[in-house]
Amino acid sequence: MNLNSPAAISWQSSLLRTGKLNSNKIKIFAAIIGITLGATSLFAASEKISADLARALEKTEGRVPVIVMMKGVPLLPQTMAMQMNPNDVEHMLKQRMHQLQASMHDYVDGLAGSPGVMGDDAPITRQLFFWNVNALMATASSEIISEMAARDDVTKILLDRRIMLERNDPQIEDLDGSTFTYGLEKIGVPDLRTKHPEITGKGVVVGIIDTGIDAAHPEFKNKEIVFRDFINNRGDKPYDDNGHGTHVAGTISGVGANGTQIGIAPEVKLVVGKVFTSQGSGSLSAILRAMEWIANPSTQGDGKDRPRVVNNSWGGGIGSSADEDPFYQATLTWVQLDIFPCFAAGNSGPSASTVGSPGGLPSAFAIGATDSDDGIASFSSRGPVSITVKGKELTYAKPDVSAPGVKVMSSMPGGKYGTMSGTSMATPHATGAIALLYQSKPNLTIAQVREIMSKSSEHLGDDGMNNTFGSGRINISAAVDAMADMGFSPF
Repeated sequence: MNLNSPAAISWQSSLLRTGKLNSNKIKIFAAIIGITLGATSLFAASEKISADLARALEKTEGRVPVIVMMKGVPLLPQTMAMQMNPNDVEHMLKQRMHQLQASMHDYVDGLAGSPGVMGDDAPITRQLFFWNVNALMATASSEIISEMAARDDVTKILLDRRIMLERNDPQIEDLDGSTFTYGLEKIGVPDLRTKHPEITGKGVVVGIIDTGIDAAHPEFKNKEIVFRDFINNRGDKPYDDNGHGTHVAGTISGVGANGTQIGIAPEVKLVVGKVFTSQGSGSLSAILRAMEWIANPSTQGDGKDRPRVVNNSWGGGIGSSADEDPFYQATLTWVQLDIFPCFAAGNSGPSASTVGSPGGLPSAFAIGATDSDDGIASFSSRGPVSITVKGKELTYAKPDVSAPGVKVMSSMPGGKYGTMSGTSMATPHATGAIALLYQSKPNLTIAQVREIMSKSSEHLGDDGMNNTFGSGRINISAAVDAMADMGFSPF
């Protein structure tokens, strides 16, 4: 008998659930017939079980947190999505997802409602279906995980793994009295404000998925902030027990409260999802929940708080298949809703092919980091990216562009200021610049914004789009000028 087949896995799971065979007996049985169960155990044998989940199942007899991926959802035709209101697109996406997930809903509901298996004895808990990804999160027993792996509608089961922010110890410092931080000077903010003082981000909503925000900091005085906590469930009162998110938010939207302009788009509205702890630790499920929430954070569901661009100064390793990466679907959902996906390229340089996920995904806009002399930061992740998308192997350059990310001065919790380094610090420079483009011309498409940002960048490094700087270091003043040259007259 082939223990790796879906039928065998389902048979073993049924024996486990009925108590006729426990996991130790399975191992004994496998040994008797000459099958070695170690790293290639019952769980690792299924191609639908990720390697890290297989290792976790080897180490425990209890339930394990997982993300169950189901067959990808075909994209709406681009012409259709562009002609529809984002609220209508969201409604259509939710309807399609409900239909696709109906069978799995019935299966999970049956498990959760089984008599005699409630509470701590239930085989599945914490189950939640997503609409931005055809997937569900749950904490499930090994036998239920095996059963789900045998289902035709399941493509991959992932460990609900921890995702860590890159360690980045801030240096608390006083502002040096400059009118603008070097980052804002590098990307042309002083020149833009001289030519177009009205371009401040007013009327644009910007999303941030990070460690939170210290809304009491003077840099955010009177700023409208929508907040949700996916870590400690403290509700909608903003806070930041780490500092990373407050630093990012300052670069995007600080008002220059203490004389130095630290923010690119000081009049934007912020929507902030907290997904990382005080130690910079988050989970795959918390981030997916935040990506779903931020797609329409309004409590009325009317889309008024839907951001035009979302800053993501985080990431992780990238796999060989985009179809098995939940961030691939989640990012595409944003794009269909006309939400610009801005991501850090990662801090795993200087070696080649070190851009992670989601930044390395085709639909994401990845930002590399430069220093005050327009040199590439040694830590900035490099391309190219090689990945399979719908069975087709693709190789392409990353990052898309670069921005200042070394010793960036911005806000810190408690009314303080400090410098931090990383592509995490480069990304909000790009996010703030993109917000200004959307104020200048609200009906720009994502493809048009990508084109404007890339073509107006200060080219650095090898000719053309390269795997170090991308198209170059961004310049928002040049980008606004380029809009007219490219036929996108501002205002």
